[in-house]
Amino acid sequence: MDFWDKSQKRNELNRKYGELMDKICILQRLQSEIEIVKQQIDRERETWDMEYNVYKSSSLAEEIMMTNHFEGLAAEQLVSNFPDKVSDINNHAGKIAEVSVEIGFVLSAIDTQITLLNIKIAGLRSELAALG
Repeated sequence: MDFWDKSQKRNELNRKYGELMDKICILQRLQSEIEIVKQQIDRERETWDMEYNVYKSSSLAEEIMMTNHFEGLAAEQLVSNFPDKVSDINNHAGKIAEVSVEIGFVLSAIDTQITLLNIKIAGLRSELAALG
């Protein structure tokens, strides 16, 4: 291979190297943004769990209507609506936990993709080194 061919080959390998590095940078930025969202989701779910556990451990948790107190219609509405609403919120919290797990799988897939790109980069470096 003469000087001109080596130069063209080197330029092509450097171009491919740059493209792969750009892809890695994009994936790393995406990964960081997704991790931030996952952390927010996990924090909110943990906050709900803590607040719900505080509520459940309260002595008033079972008693929405308090006897010998004037509460008007509000207490009757709470008695009929509250358990269903809490159940709905707990169902959503469970689904949020599932979303968090799925986001973890996405992050793992991004890691795998970055690893594969780094392997390709190592191959390009070897080719460049072989050109001398």
